Parts: sequence; C-alpha cells; structure tokens
Amino acid sequence: MFEREILLDELVRSGTVLDAAVSGELLKNIFFVKAPLHDGAVIIRNGRILGAGCVLPLSRNVNLSRDLGTRHRAGIGMSENSDAVIAIVSEETGTISVATGGMLKRHLKAETLENLLRNELLPQQPDNVKSGGLPLLERLRGGVRKLSGTVKRRPEEDQAKTGTAKGMQSRTDTGATRPGNVPAGENKIPSGKNGREGGANRE
Repeated sequence: MFEREILLDELVRSGTVLDAAVSGELLKNIFFVKAPLHDGAVIIRNGRILGAGCVLPLSRNVNLSRDLGTRHRAGIGMSENSDAVIAIVSEETGTISVATGGMLKRHLKAETLENLLRNELLPQQPDNVKSGGLPLLERLRGGVRKLSGTVKRRPEEDQAKTGTAKGMQSRTDTGATRPGNVPAGENKIPSGKNGREGGANRE
C-alpha cells in the first residue's frame, strides 16, 4: 500500500513497525506464505517500508462480487477511507489488482501495474523534462527531484561548478595571457569598470 497525502500512522501501529528501504528481496520475505508478517498489508511512504502485517478495514460495499476474498475487500475498504494506492496480489492465483478511490482494477499485467503506479504516485513531468530512464523503484525512492519543472542538481555538481568559476576568476585576477597573444600588461581590466572598456563587454 502506497501512502499519499493522508498519513497512515495509525494503521502502521496495527502491525509491526519497520523503517526499511523497499526492495524485491524484502517484500518476498515479508509475503512468503509461512512468514509471520505475510498476513497483512505493507505500508510504504516515500520509498521506505513503514510497517508490515498491518490490518486494513473491510469495505462495507454490499455490491462487491462474491468472488472477492478478504484481501481484496480490505484493499477496497482502505481505498474508500484514504487516498492511498493499494496493490493486491491474490495468494491463490497470483492475479494483480489495484484499488484506488473505492474502485478495483483486476487482472493487471506487470507492465500495466508499473504504468498505473507511475501515473498515480509520480509527479507528471513536462514534455521537455525526461526521467532519464530511471526504474520505477529508484524514482519512488527519490531518484528524480523536480523544482518548478526542472531537474534539481546534486550538491556535488554545484560545488564542481563553483570551483571552476573560482579557478577562472583567479586566473583573470593574476593577469594571465588572453587569447590572441596579446601581452597581459596591455590588456588589464581598469579598476572600477567591472570588466568593461569603452562601454562594451569583453569577450
């Protein structure tokens, strides 16, 4: 179950509280048939597993198909009471379903599930901003952070650019020879003119 705007701390306490990065190996161990936490829901917030074996409320919708078991009814019930996205895998058949807003989408392929989770959980990007081909799991962990529609630079990139700019400024201040084989003494920047001579920018 993927938490969105509505926090699910109370439900987390109904199971076993965890704080672990999401991985396929961990989820397989949690939902292994004989594992102590397999009978319940896993709650995920910002790419981390908050709890496992969590108890969800059953749907009160009397019009649901009789083919749906407790697991699916609990998923639908949770989606009726929150904005969470609940992915459900049938223990008997392995069929994948997703519940959102009180509605259940059944018999999904793995590719369809991935696309659905992308649309529901990840911010929509403008056409001129690409994801760089990051896998869904990495993006859910925060592999792509956007500010005002642009991709945020990593701190080390900013430091590298700052270091380069300082190096260029240092070479300029020492009067290093400029392009065109002009002696440095004849091309010094007069103080107080901020690199301008005769009202034109130096290139």
